Amino acid sequence: MCGIAGIHHTQAIAGRHDVVLVHSALDRLAHRGPDDDGSYQAGGTVLGHRRLSIIDTSDAGHQPFTDENGRHTIVFNGEVFNYRELRAGLEAAGHTFRSRSDTEVLLRLFTLKGPDFLHDLNGFFALAIHDRETGELFLARDRFGIKPLLWAHHGATFRFASELGALEVLGALPDVDRASLAQYLTFHHVPAPHTILTGARRLLPGHRMTVGPKGISIERWYDLASVGPYTGPDPASDLKDLLQDAVRLRLIADVPVGCYLSGGLDSSIISALAARSHPQLRTFSIGYTEDPWYDESAHAEEVARHIGSDHTTF
Repeated sequence: MCGIAGIHHTQAIAGRHDVVLVHSALDRLAHRGPDDDGSYQAGGTVLGHRRLSIIDTSDAGHQPFTDENGRHTIVFNGEVFNYRELRAGLEAAGHTFRSRSDTEVLLRLFTLKGPDFLHDLNGFFALAIHDRETGELFLARDRFGIKPLLWAHHGATFRFASELGALEVLGALPDVDRASLAQYLTFHHVPAPHTILTGARRLLPGHRMTVGPKGISIERWYDLASVGPYTGPDPASDLKDLLQDAVRLRLIADVPVGCYLSGGLDSSIISALAARSHPQLRTFSIGYTEDPWYDESAHAEEVARHIGSDHTTF
């Protein structure tokens, strides 16, 4: 989990005050990325990033990340599980890389394919890419909105961040939106793209947007309705293979990984599949001594024994 934030002026040059605001927003996002932070300023744009190092923990994976010719710069929150395959394809075509990070692979694909590179990605992400040549800012969110991305637009100034508190730091968000408050009190949440604050919006899952001198354009790049029904002969076997592959991909990391094991069906299946491809898997659960009705630690410990994981109960 990382955090991103930025300010983009379409009719002005970013100043020192904008840099200070972005760093203040990054402070609000420190819990999302305790390992590193960085910022970038060019023209009317300031980008910021808080890093939680998972892939390529070296300084080569530092963000914001700029391509070799200095035109495009990216801030990226998320993971791309097929980045190794994507990188191998690019290397076979003659491309070289200066890091082992998935971030560099994303940026290279964008420079080659433009916004349609999103269709190549298997993963979850929220990202922003600045083009110094055109002055445009490109933003996108993964298919199902696993990674958050909020934005606000006032006049010729566009702001974005991973969390509402960080977005609020970047500029005045006038007040609580009364209609959103009514929705929250009715439904216990504020339906997207709205937020509890006037002027703040969420980029919808599977959407991308471009911010430039001509304004803002938002379009859907992924539609679940376009996915056809299953037509294979053995759905149970195929589902098992898909789950195994999905878990395997999510174990790719340059740091130790583990599973939260509650003892319920979902986490038990995921942990069992993870243990098959990750020997000595560490699992964790939380017990509730105050109310045994909610305490599933005994179930979790039984699953841990069955799959042979190194289990810890808190």
